[in-house]
Amino acid sequence: MNKIVKGLMFLSMGTFLFSQNILTNPSFEDSLSGWNIWPTDKTNRSIEKTGNDIYGGTAGTDTVTARYGSLMLKTWGQNSGADNTTPSYYEGDTEAGKVYNFSVYGRTNSPDTLKDGSQAWLQIKFFDSNWAELAGSTSDTMSDASSTDDWHYLYTSATAPANAVKVQAVIVHSQKGYSGGSVYWEDAYFTMNHFTELAVVSSKHLWSGSGHARGVAAGTDVDGDGKQEVWTTHYFTDNKNGLAGSGVYGFEYVGNDTLVQIFDETKPFTPGNVLANPGFEDSLTGWNIWPADKTNRSI
Repeated sequence: MNKIVKGLMFLSMGTFLFSQNILTNPSFEDSLSGWNIWPTDKTNRSIEKTGNDIYGGTAGTDTVTARYGSLMLKTWGQNSGADNTTPSYYEGDTEAGKVYNFSVYGRTNSPDTLKDGSQAWLQIKFFDSNWAELAGSTSDTMSDASSTDDWHYLYTSATAPANAVKVQAVIVHSQKGYSGGSVYWEDAYFTMNHFTELAVVSSKHLWSGSGHARGVAAGTDVDGDGKQEVWTTHYFTDNKNGLAGSGVYGFEYVGNDTLVQIFDETKPFTPGNVLANPGFEDSLTGWNIWPADKTNRSI
């Protein structure tokens, strides 16, 4: 009983420690708060709510439904006649070595589906102190080949390279000429607390011998990388070459018969801290005050 309770306690902590969403407005329920656009004068996006009509459809019949809550982001092309790309993005500070995961659900609705070269995707971008762009990552692409009226899960991950000081989580809408179509976006998730792979264990051999699972929870995705996880507690077994033992273990399901070990309670993870100066060892760096002229604080 103690082992099962221990496992459940870990699960209740896991979402908070390892899967905290950096985005404060991930489902656009607070309109466009926290989501920038570039160039800043562009207006080819909007916040839509459940029940709104789809462009080009039958009023009151062809309507949108949010995946979560009641609001969602809608993006479309600039309609300038030239090929164009419009990013909607979150921006924050970073440093080399931090690992980020970014996922969003996108949907292109009939009859206003992506057409004739219009596309949409996600990116994680990094910049140095001079705003030179560094190596990042890109998700799969939505296009006129994507199924309509379905929510598509897009995901990408990247590690901040050397000299990175800024990170952006970007929703991109690309238009070719006057090609049409729009995309609705929901449930954005951005974290820098990705699990580290510890070992690979075949699922059909994992619990053989003297080791036995005592408490199992499956189907979570607490690090937001699109791979389902299995969490278990079990008793000690000494015949797995160090890959099994007494305690709480976490695995990700890969392929048809393989679990990738991502957590071992004897090797605890340190959650990444968004704050660059949490202990005030670097004076007041990163800590603003309002109004800006106030002086009623000190180090």
